[in-house]
Amino acid sequence: MMHSLPIRPLILLFVFWLAIAAMAQPPGAEAGPQFGARVFSTFDEHSGQQIARIFLQTYNDNLTFLQSDSGYVAEIQVEVYLNKEEESLARSRSFRHKMLEKEFEATNDRKELRSFYVEMPVEVGTYQAAIGLTDKNTGLQSNRNLKFRVGEPDSSGLKVSDLLFFSKYRENQVGKIVDFIPHLTGNFDSEDQNLFFYFNTFSPNPNHAYLVKYRLKDENGKLALENSYTFKGDSSFAAHYIRLNRYMFSGNRYTLEVSLKTGANWIVKTSNFSFYWRFVPNTSDDLDLALSQMRYIDEADSTDYYEKRSFAEKKGYFVRFWKRMDPVPETEENELMNEYYRRINTANQNFTTSGIDGWKTDRGRIYIKFGPPNDIDRHPFEQGSRPYVVWRYYSLQKIFLFIDRTGFGDYVLHPDYYYVEFE
Repeated sequence: MMHSLPIRPLILLFVFWLAIAAMAQPPGAEAGPQFGARVFSTFDEHSGQQIARIFLQTYNDNLTFLQSDSGYVAEIQVEVYLNKEEESLARSRSFRHKMLEKEFEATNDRKELRSFYVEMPVEVGTYQAAIGLTDKNTGLQSNRNLKFRVGEPDSSGLKVSDLLFFSKYRENQVGKIVDFIPHLTGNFDSEDQNLFFYFNTFSPNPNHAYLVKYRLKDENGKLALENSYTFKGDSSFAAHYIRLNRYMFSGNRYTLEVSLKTGANWIVKTSNFSFYWRFVPNTSDDLDLALSQMRYIDEADSTDYYEKRSFAEKKGYFVRFWKRMDPVPETEENELMNEYYRRINTANQNFTTSGIDGWKTDRGRIYIKFGPPNDIDRHPFEQGSRPYVVWRYYSLQKIFLFIDRTGFGDYVLHPDYYYVEFE
């Protein structure tokens, strides 16, 4: 039995695709260029000086290219401000970068990420990072605010960086990884055969040795993988690259825990990662989850009906629905499906709270429907008020107010803003 898509989901689909288009368009309206950012706490490989490496990533399609004699040129300016919580003085750094494309089609590319980074010296402590990216051809700017912590070395002086994921890399002639593109979100394509994580260490003793253990747990806390190795260094700095086979994981979300032991001391680092579906999920549990997550774009009656059917019927409906929704059927990719499940996983990573999956929360739902806001205004300690946060979508002309009613980070949409979601 095949259910036709009713009018309400078509309206939601239009709004959702409009949000994707708004996030993808070159800045020319009100919104600045969209970009991703991540602070990687590490250290200089020669001196051991602790540094914050601030990564930024964007697509050509998010920038404005102007024609020149040599091709098409875009230029960005990046400004970074770091403020240590224990200090009132902020430190800053900025840089400009030009990008040249020979062909006009390349200026609209959304497959290859452009990555940049800037490094700043830091000390032990907690920091707020304010990052601004300006499209110099339009003058429009977007901003990100991130919080990160620089940890102390252990009693032996061993320092351990944050964990960083990646899947695309470059090797030298002997097969050693010499460069990679960091995966800032930790949100991977379900068809990626391998993913990697990276961290580095620095010890004042060049001949140091320590035990490294890494464990992966699924979203229910069940151990999915555990491994260990003993590392013996011949220099103070060491880079660690570890490959994980995608087919070892049958679930959707995982937590990586890396522990290093020197003597009786342990240093522990953790990071989360997840997979999103680009094709039909392979297991019954995954397919059930994928169907239930379609309720923001499909009619709830349809998903409820097929959740009770056989695996073959569920799979058939899943394939038919996304084929019908494919905005560019002549391409191999289903851009709408990719973006939808990517947002689902991003919502789970950022908005899960009090045992509720992030995609089921108010912030998760708004994020999935409309994408990342152009601006986030946080008010955690307003006198006489509960903590609240404001999301602004300039190009969509929408504002959402979320209130933390419990004081434990359980933000819900303020009733006065319910109607904005359906305008």
